Amino acid sequence: MKILEVDKKQIDDVLEFCDYIVDNCHPRLSGTPGCKKAADLIEDKMEKICGKDNTSMEEFKLHPKAFLKWIRPTILIYIISSIFLLIRWIEIATIGYLLADALLIGQFVFYSGIFDFLWPEATGYNVFGKIEPEGEVKQQIIISGHHDAAYVFNLMDKSPILYGISMFGGISMLFFTTIVSIVGTLMKWVQQSYPVFLGTWLHYFLIIAVLFIIPLWFFTTDRVTPGVGDNLIAVGIVLEMGKALVQLKAAGDYPLQNTRIILMSFDGEEAGTRGARAYARAHKDELLDLKTYNFNMDGLYSVEGITFLESDLNGTIKLDKEMAQECTNIAHKLGYPEVNMMKFPFGGGATDAAQFGKIGVTATSFFGVETTLKALDNMVYHSPRDTTDAIDPKVIQASLEIMSVFIQKREEEIT
Repeated sequence: MKILEVDKKQIDDVLEFCDYIVDNCHPRLSGTPGCKKAADLIEDKMEKICGKDNTSMEEFKLHPKAFLKWIRPTILIYIISSIFLLIRWIEIATIGYLLADALLIGQFVFYSGIFDFLWPEATGYNVFGKIEPEGEVKQQIIISGHHDAAYVFNLMDKSPILYGISMFGGISMLFFTTIVSIVGTLMKWVQQSYPVFLGTWLHYFLIIAVLFIIPLWFFTTDRVTPGVGDNLIAVGIVLEMGKALVQLKAAGDYPLQNTRIILMSFDGEEAGTRGARAYARAHKDELLDLKTYNFNMDGLYSVEGITFLESDLNGTIKLDKEMAQECTNIAHKLGYPEVNMMKFPFGGGATDAAQFGKIGVTATSFFGVETTLKALDNMVYHSPRDTTDAIDPKVIQASLEIMSVFIQKREEEIT
């Protein structure tokens, strides 16, 4: 028996949910009243699906501005360090460059949060509900999205191609300048004199480097996106799947005998996946004591270019390749040949699934942000245009169908 036959009403309900949250809770930056209101509304919906006793809202602490607001201090440190390099205070310049690298690597590459304490603390809210099986619980599947919205990426909004050039060019220049400075410092210590190779060409190089780095000053703004494709749409899909399962229960035709379903809406994804990290840490034992799967969704706009991730967090965290492959196979059998697998590229950021992969939970993300040049021309990701108008209804149908078949297969294999 199929868990779900997707119809137009279900697709419309998902889109209406997204419009309602945007209209009533904007802006939804994590740690703000708008985001808390969104969490409250999602909790109300989950209580209707799962029951009050099976629905929870968990608070966690985070520093929302730390995730992207490190960029301008890093640029200032770089410029000041470059001035020290030009006046031949090379050791001080090297220390400055290394500090800038540490900010970049800690906050952006690994999402470690080691510098988070430098920014104000706030409270985030994860919301989740459980649908218990008819019999003994032998496994659980977490289906998840996130309800917080992102800052508008100014460069992405104005010129996606300039965003790519500035992002990778600026980071490359920072690392290269650091290497030059370290080599120069070591040579100075060995030769007991300022290295000759740091001559006139250095002035021209630093001018070019600054031209790449300065645009990053305008990387983001204080504006917040509507955040539908990234990522209210996933939360709406999670709720719709929950409704379908509960309807089967009410009809006495529930197909899951040993599989618990957890409906999850994370906060703080746009602040460095802090909500998923808080949940994974708080529930680590129960996540690992029972076979657990995480079917995460993020950035769903169109079926074109959509992927199941086999790695996450800038490619530094392994997700479950077998799960990604199985979900891809399911998609193909359902008539979605566009769906494929992908290792997350460096510079792509992360999804909430990374925090599950980090602790050893079987996880993948159904991820839909295209990165081709053709796609960049029409990209609405992290822009004010991230509304329901940007969503192809087919991606909602595909998500529900693929997820429902995956749940069925897990149940069939464990019983």
